Order: sequence, then C-alpha cells, then structure tokens
Amino acid sequence: MLSHEDVKIPETTAFDGRWYSGNQGNVDKWAPEMRAYAAHLQNGGSEKETPFVYRYVGALVGDFHRTLLFGGIWLYPPDSSAPEGKARLLYEVAPMGFMAEQAGGMATRGGLALQRVVEVTPEHIHQRSPMFVGSKSMVVGLQRFLAKKAEA
Repeated sequence: MLSHEDVKIPETTAFDGRWYSGNQGNVDKWAPEMRAYAAHLQNGGSEKETPFVYRYVGALVGDFHRTLLFGGIWLYPPDSSAPEGKARLLYEVAPMGFMAEQAGGMATRGGLALQRVVEVTPEHIHQRSPMFVGSKSMVVGLQRFLAKKAEA
C-alpha cells in the first residue's frame, strides 16, 4: 500500500527534521566516536541550538519510515558484541539504502561512514552490516564529525 507519493527525505533544519534514532541501550558498546556523536546530537549539534529529538521504536522498518518522512538520521553502528553490525546487508541494509537514495537521502557504512551501502558487494547471503541513513545533511554531518575525531 502506498502511504505517500514521491517520498523525499526532508533536509534537517533548525526548525524541523531534527530527529535521530538509534539503540541508546547499546551506546556503551559503541565506539567512542559514535558515543561522542550521539552526545553531540543530544547537545544540539553544531548549531548549538535545542537538542535533537531522540525517537527509537526498535523496529527497523518503523524507525526507517519515520526517517523517510521526517528526516534526521538513523544510526545502526557496529558495537562490541556485533563488530560487523546486526542488520543483514542483502535484505535490510541495501534495500533501505536504495530507498533512502531514491528519496534524496544518503545511506552509508564504514568506520568514517563513507561507503555507500548500495555499492557493497556481498560476500555471503547473511552478511551483516552497520548503516547510517537519513537526510543528506545529517549523514554528511556524521562523516565530518567522524573525520574530525579521526584526525584528533
């Protein structure tokens, strides 16, 4: 069922689309730079304005759908218990990445969130992968944040 026609992920501005999502229950298992990024969003991001709104239902499709409609970023980083990520590349990450790009957003993976998920050649059918998906401005902001952390 088509709920909306011609879905476009809104760009994040100071007034709308300031959403982020990710399993904060696992934040202690995330890499230090990802924990720092979550704290960065909780503190209002680089604009030093009101904090980003955190929303997480724990259902991949529901969280992704909200990101498609309202913008922001959805974080699914690897963690110490799942260093390759938890979502399956072929039937979760790549299809969602494709939809995000068709809607004008971005979907990446990797230590600095630089690799497009749609460019990954799977090594096996159940390969797992992290993913960062959402408004282009938010994913690019994550890439810049991680690059600065890597330089430090």
